[in-house]
This record gives sequence, structure tokens and C-alpha cells, in this order.
Amino acid sequence: MHVEFVSSLTHPGQFGGASLRCAVFDYIYEKLGFTVNTTYQDQIKNFKKLSTYTNSLKYGRAVADLFLGADLKFENYDILHLDRLRFFSYDIAPAGRPIIYNAHNLEFENYFQRHEKEK
Repeated sequence: MHVEFVSSLTHPGQFGGASLRCAVFDYIYEKLGFTVNTTYQDQIKNFKKLSTYTNSLKYGRAVADLFLGADLKFENYDILHLDRLRFFSYDIAPAGRPIIYNAHNLEFENYFQRHEKEK
């Protein structure tokens, strides 16, 4: 059994609360008998499109990275776990395959950063 874990961390040596959360998921999956392949942000190629720019104007530049797309595609896995929702796209994985979304601090990313930008 294989898990593809897309981390919110920039690189494997990063510290802090997010690294603890990611380490716990890795530990749990391994205890359940899964092999885990972790993809970090610095391994992901992002792309922008016109809607990214127009959304950044609407919501403020501080949240522009919420609208980035990720050039990711996974084929061979039993579970795909996205630790950051902004990496989701409808073509990231084959239809019908299980995906776990971790929405940690979504309210902060989506609301409070936009509110601070207005100030």
C-alpha cells in the first residue's frame, strides 16, 4: 500500500508546527503499513493563469499564492493526501481514487490574510 503525501512544507528540513503535523501523518501511515512518498513545495512547479492575476486583484496580493496551480499528477498510489488545499486540481489524480484533504488553517489563509491586506 502506497501513500503520496503532498506536504505544506517547503523542504524536508523545515521546523515548526507544520513539520510536526506532517511527521505525525508520516508516522501514522507507516504504522498502518503504508509506504509514504512525500512531495515538498520546492519540488512543485507552480503555474499561473489570467484568473490568478484577476483573483489577486480581487482579494489582495497577500493571498495571490492561494490561486496558484500546481503542476502535479499522481497515478500509482492507494491514498493521495494533500496537506495544503491549494495544490488541488481536478486532474491531479485519476477519477475515483481516494484523496484526503487536510484543511488546517484554511480559515486563516482564506479570511484573515485578506482582512490584513485591507489594513
